[in-house]
Amino acid sequence: MDLPDATLVKAVLGGDSSAFESLVQRHQSKLFALARRRINDPSEAADLVQDIFLKAYQNLASWRGEAPFEHWLLRVATRVCYDHLRSSRRQREQPISQISEDESEWLARNASAVGPDSHDSDAARSLVAKAL
Repeated sequence: MDLPDATLVKAVLGGDSSAFESLVQRHQSKLFALARRRINDPSEAADLVQDIFLKAYQNLASWRGEAPFEHWLLRVATRVCYDHLRSSRRQREQPISQISEDESEWLARNASAVGPDSHDSDAARSLVAKAL
């Protein structure tokens, strides 16, 4: 379909879900580029684009038509990206491969020897927290 965005949005709101597919095809490359600028992992950025379209679909009725649909969609995308970054900052993950060589050697030496009264228990807790 080569219809304007406003026409496609009206069709979606009227119950034509295939019109949303046209909007997705039209805007997915721009949204992926936006997500990719904020997220380093391409597969994570692709997942984020799906989240953006889901959020846009759920809130499509909030687009008032005063500004171009693409601007509204980019604002939705920016909010979804920032929400993702905020939540990932709260749930920082550090791959086990990022444990230093010293920490790895210490873990190999002391993994079975650390007990609740051990003087290395703080170091062990710290390493386990880092690994988790």
